[in-house]
Amino acid sequence: MNTTNKNFNSLNDENLAKNSFEYFESKYSDIPPEEQRIPPKPGYLPDSLCELIVEQVNKFYGIESQKKSMILIAELCQKGGTNSTAGENIVASYFSRPTPTSTPQRPYRVLTASVFKEICTEVGVRNKMQITPRQFARTKASEIAYISQKYLRREGDLAYKMRAEVGELSTKDAFWCSNFQSANPDCPPNVRKWLMDDLTKRRANKKDSLQMKQ
Repeated sequence: MNTTNKNFNSLNDENLAKNSFEYFESKYSDIPPEEQRIPPKPGYLPDSLCELIVEQVNKFYGIESQKKSMILIAELCQKGGTNSTAGENIVASYFSRPTPTSTPQRPYRVLTASVFKEICTEVGVRNKMQITPRQFARTKASEIAYISQKYLRREGDLAYKMRAEVGELSTKDAFWCSNFQSANPDCPPNVRKWLMDDLTKRRANKKDSLQMKQ
């Protein structure tokens, strides 16, 4: 059971808009304690580890609010920052602004995919497990889509590709067009189907490419 998604669905848009980030703080309010202890599915993370990752981003950049750190992470994820090949070229800077502590080496409140990967790895090492940005994004998929729509207006990194192939994609659905949404039951069915089809095609192309090299 994905507790984050359950709580996400339990709050309507009016409450979310009115209370801003209160849904982060009350995400377990309607979930019995015994259900909170159910282990996550393979490929997902416990909510406690996700919170540690957000907290590390918060500390690393000196951001005064974990809620703002989550927005920064959501921006990165929507830009393709959870891809295994993502590095310094994928940058999120939603809360970036000049301050006396800014330096050319480390711009204030700018998160790169490589730094986020290091943070996930560090939290994983401390908890004796392997953690990737993609696992974090899968676990927080619905929250990322919500943040993207309400605060960032940032479509998923595959939205352009889906539009090119299907010819029509609503703005609302475009916020879900990221690889980590493919198994999310909250993701619109048409987007989920396209994401799965696209994944199947890419895997087939990769297999063909490897066979040609042999």
